[in-house]
Amino acid sequence: MDESELKDEIDRLKKMSREYWNQKEEYKKKVKFLQDQIFKVLERHKFVTVQAMEKTLLLSKIVDELITSAKEQLLIITPYMDVEYTGKLMDQATANPELSIIMVTKESHQVKDKEIQKAFKLLKGFDKIQHVTNVFTSGFVIIKDKEKVLIASGGLSKDHIENLFNVGLYSEESDDINLMLKFFKAHIPTFMEI
Repeated sequence: MDESELKDEIDRLKKMSREYWNQKEEYKKKVKFLQDQIFKVLERHKFVTVQAMEKTLLLSKIVDELITSAKEQLLIITPYMDVEYTGKLMDQATANPELSIIMVTKESHQVKDKEIQKAFKLLKGFDKIQHVTNVFTSGFVIIKDKEKVLIASGGLSKDHIENLFNVGLYSEESDDINLMLKFFKAHIPTFMEI
């Protein structure tokens, strides 16, 4: 190899090295972008548990906050609820006449617990809360003002929210809220507007 060929080969290798370096930097940027997207997806949800663990929220605190801070609408799916939470919802509906509350539960004959049957009877005599039954109800969902959503195991009772090993997911993301609004609509009669 003469000197000019050697120089050409060195220049070619330098150019190739720069191209590889630039590709590496471009790939680094793409990987960084994907990592950021993954972290954003993970950060948009907050886990809630009965006993707050590391990086989780207390389930009872979130439920109480959603009920007491609702201004326009509360959409609730729960297989059952106790008298205490029925009372909280009735107090909130009375204190805020603009608040629309729609609750979906199992039918009273599906539940054997006397306290829960008592809560169902309280709801029947209270016209400020729209109460719909659905025999297939098994999840626990609260959607507040179409701004916040809580999806959890268990039901709307003090025992379940404060004592049992329930876990849930809390979100303020519009995609999550819209998905749960569709889920809610599937539990109510088609003529009902939400």
